[in-house]
Amino acid sequence: MQSLWTTFPPQLVLAGSTLYVSQGSIYGLDTRTGKVRRQYAVSGSAALAFARGTLYLNVNRHPDSSVQAVRAHDSWALWSYQVAGPLAHAPTLARDGVYVSTTEGVLYALQARNGRLLWQQAVGGTSAAQWPTVAALIGRVLCVGAKSGPDSILSAYQPADGALLWSSHLSGTWFSLPIGAAGRVYISDNNGEVSAFRLRDGQLLWQTAVAAEVQSTAYLSMRPSSIVLLPASSPEP
Repeated sequence: MQSLWTTFPPQLVLAGSTLYVSQGSIYGLDTRTGKVRRQYAVSGSAALAFARGTLYLNVNRHPDSSVQAVRAHDSWALWSYQVAGPLAHAPTLARDGVYVSTTEGVLYALQARNGRLLWQQAVGGTSAAQWPTVAALIGRVLCVGAKSGPDSILSAYQPADGALLWSSHLSGTWFSLPIGAAGRVYISDNNGEVSAFRLRDGQLLWQTAVAAEVQSTAYLSMRPSSIVLLPASSPEP
């Protein structure tokens, strides 16, 4: 019998000696024993990130979605911000900002301390952009890959005010989390293409086909050779 749906594994976030698991509720597990230290109920599906004692949650619940901040040690709700449309992936965190994107192609920047809206921007400068990847902060640039009409784009923003710095075309429709180092940003797509762009202006530096289908995220080696590691697989026969 063919399965009609797939159950995805829970998201894991490690914070010191506590492992946070998002599966219906948010569970904080003791990394040594596996026992549940704390639990936070969530009304909807949640993707999470952790920084400086706070859990930041992207919570999707039809018909609305919200970004929430929860104090980790006692599950105290610090703030909540409602957005229009489903949220994509987990929040991206910087020192003073929380960055989230919706599947409808809107990028939001919120103040980490109180959830106040700092700015919002259509991904790629167009309302046609959809299904963006989670934004990645690379150096002082916020990078987002998204589908925009018949094309796909990698866009870069100024984190402070959301100003669009540049946009470059991509070949795929689904993307890895952008990663970067040494003035470059790397991204892979579902067509098996790995692309490298210059971070300051978005110029394409190279593009390499590694597989017929990419099913995971690219990783950057910290060795001097700066090798980009890409889990990939070909389609099943």
